[in-house]
Amino acid sequence: MEYGKVSWTSKGLFFADKDNDYWLAEGQKPKVVPSSKVDTQDTLGVLQDNITHVSVYNGGFTEDGEGYNEDIVLFDGQKAEKHRFLTDHPVSSISVCGSSVYAYQITDDGVNISKELIRFSSLIVDNHYLPRTISTHDNILSSDNVVISNPSCNNDSIVFISSQGGNSSIIKQKHNDLDYDLRRFLTAEDTKGENFSYATIEQWDAKTGNRRVLPLVDEEARPVHFHESQIGYSYYDSHSLHGDQFYWWYGDGGLLRTDVNSGKTVRLNRTHYQKDNWSRSCFWASFSDKIVDVWYHHINEPDRVTITRQDLDTGKTVNTIEVKGLEKIIHGAGDSNTIDRSFAVNPRAEKLISGQKV
Repeated sequence: MEYGKVSWTSKGLFFADKDNDYWLAEGQKPKVVPSSKVDTQDTLGVLQDNITHVSVYNGGFTEDGEGYNEDIVLFDGQKAEKHRFLTDHPVSSISVCGSSVYAYQITDDGVNISKELIRFSSLIVDNHYLPRTISTHDNILSSDNVVISNPSCNNDSIVFISSQGGNSSIIKQKHNDLDYDLRRFLTAEDTKGENFSYATIEQWDAKTGNRRVLPLVDEEARPVHFHESQIGYSYYDSHSLHGDQFYWWYGDGGLLRTDVNSGKTVRLNRTHYQKDNWSRSCFWASFSDKIVDVWYHHINEPDRVTITRQDLDTGKTVNTIEVKGLEKIIHGAGDSNTIDRSFAVNPRAEKLISGQKV
């Protein structure tokens, strides 16, 4: 069984296992709500009321192998409401915009299975289960890293970092869907027809499904080459978008800032920089208005975990604390294979730590 995603809002702490949903609100008795699900939790989001949580669970292929099962569970603090979402491919990620939830899937056109498409659908609309395909786009290249982490959404504008990788010679012969100025980067002379990878920033209109994709560029507007795997191990969340600036944690262990309108990307620090031997299980980041808290499970010191708080404007470290005792839980006795898969920070933590009333 694969669980472990947790959400901590100003209203309480939410998590789930195969049989129950759990809600811990301050000053209240912990609530355990029966909620039977399939084994694997794909993703988790919270609606604007900071109580209602939407979880997506991977149910695998249907018995005839022609479809795919996803369980969608809505938890409103009192009860859990489950829906079986019958589709053709797994849900790779979700976006929460207010009281609505949208899903992304890598799919095909039903005829040519080698033609990759990205389907953008609604799952929840105004707190009600309402699955509907909104738009479908050509996958620009061949990478399946459409959405790496949980996108941010402001005023129905969804923003996230994605990875595009493929062969530049093939790019010239496809993509009728390119209504953005991206082709010149994807077919640049320095690629010489070889396989390559670019990181991109995407904007989607939640209402229409319209999509804009820009390459990440440096201050001279030249495309920035990122390591494909390190892009895949990057992290951002629903609080990463501040105005037209998008903050994200790169897979090599550092904080970056990308301008949504130009793609210009600036590295703010290399706090936990590691050239090799990194893993997604090492880093988790939780963003807020002014700071990012980074959970770092040191890969070369498996019993060591630190939480580093950094200022988003400057990238400077505010403080670092050591998390004690986790080795007994994670590595435990016997054949324990528990790993850390999620990290959430109380949004009132700054005030609580300083002793202020909240």
